[in-house]
Amino acid sequence: MSSRVVTVSSAVGAGADVIRDSTVDTGLPPTASGSVPGERSDGRARPVGCCNHPLVDIGLPPGGIEQRIVRWTPGQAAPLHHTHSVDVDVVLSGSIDLVLRDGTVRLDAGDVVTVDGVVHGWNAGPEGCVMSVTLIAR
Repeated sequence: MSSRVVTVSSAVGAGADVIRDSTVDTGLPPTASGSVPGERSDGRARPVGCCNHPLVDIGLPPGGIEQRIVRWTPGQAAPLHHTHSVDVDVVLSGSIDLVLRDGTVRLDAGDVVTVDGVVHGWNAGPEGCVMSVTLIAR
């Protein structure tokens, strides 16, 4: 069984409430892998600063949607940041910690997280992680 995790914030840059539903069956095999058209490896995101944590420009116009496959090496980390987007992330293989101001949530293969513009970071598990990421720009 997989988990669905939703982060909710009342204001940009504010702390996040975490809602975890462990009864969600995503139907994904725990070792799914591969890529999708439009996969990015160019590291386009760039910090532009805000709220003591960088605002990452995802390179999409408001309302734009993009699908990416993100491959994390073992132990790779991304510092706290936020975006002007709603991100729907599915862990395809491995594990990763979603780091929030108020704590950390472990995500394993098959888990789904919705990150709604809250300040967050990532720490890949010991085997690395492959995620499908859908970005919906505001």
